[in-house]
Amino acid sequence: MKKIIISLSLVGLYVDISAQERDFASIQHSFSALKYNDTTANTRQTDIKIRFPVWHKNKNAVIVGASYKYLKLNKMPSVFGENLHGISLPLFGQMALSARTTLVVFGQAGFFLPTNRAICSDDFRYGAGFRLRFQHSAHFATGWGLGYGHQFFGHQIVPFIEIDYRPMGSRWSITGQFPIKPKVLYRINTRWRVGLELSGEAASFRLANKNYSLQQNQWIASAKWEYKLSARLLLSGGVGKNMRQTYKLYQNPNPDAWTIITFPVGQKSESIRRIDGKQLFAHISLSFGMPNSSQSTK
Repeated sequence: MKKIIISLSLVGLYVDISAQERDFASIQHSFSALKYNDTTANTRQTDIKIRFPVWHKNKNAVIVGASYKYLKLNKMPSVFGENLHGISLPLFGQMALSARTTLVVFGQAGFFLPTNRAICSDDFRYGAGFRLRFQHSAHFATGWGLGYGHQFFGHQIVPFIEIDYRPMGSRWSITGQFPIKPKVLYRINTRWRVGLELSGEAASFRLANKNYSLQQNQWIASAKWEYKLSARLLLSGGVGKNMRQTYKLYQNPNPDAWTIITFPVGQKSESIRRIDGKQLFAHISLSFGMPNSSQSTK
């Protein structure tokens, strides 16, 4: 199976745009096992995000924020680095085109590098995109969008479609961006939901030697749970498997290479070392909703 690389959170613009608009703050910690040759390794990752609505009128809004990512590589080859981090600033703008149609534009830019080196201009990467959303009824919405990411290994285009289907009177819901982050949830009661989630994760970092960069990709299937602690506080987690986990090391990659999702267009950047694995993945997260957001489990 081809690994889906997502530039859309920039770390990738990661493309869970619905959550980006809904959450005021969130923190997630994840663990992933990895085995290569005769070595058992693991990675630990922490993502912290905060967002501030700076302007809001009816269905129109502007949201700015800040994001921090920390990636620790345990028992990986030393050339891959060990402690990597990224600091970025996201921006979201939403405009109502009609009573049932909204346009969201989004962008993010930041620096991604080892924790033991000072920031420089070579560590900078960015991305942007848009999403159109169509509200067909109170229980069904669709959308589509396109994201662009300027990564250390070249340019990337990621198209996606969005579905938000919550049938009236049903405990089931189907939501998310396809093929990047769809999920199916079942509501047990007003506090608990359980289900399944597919998730693509991606990041790239400049390394201590600025001629080298590391690309991290994960394609995860997991059993997911959500527990509503309060009207705006949501605790969630999941356990599953990395169906494909890849770390690629690049030396002076082709800056003009292009890919659509993972498919190269023209000349592509070639990695000089690669590690693949399919092992356990687990995560837990806590999110705090916007004042009038709907982290509801209805």
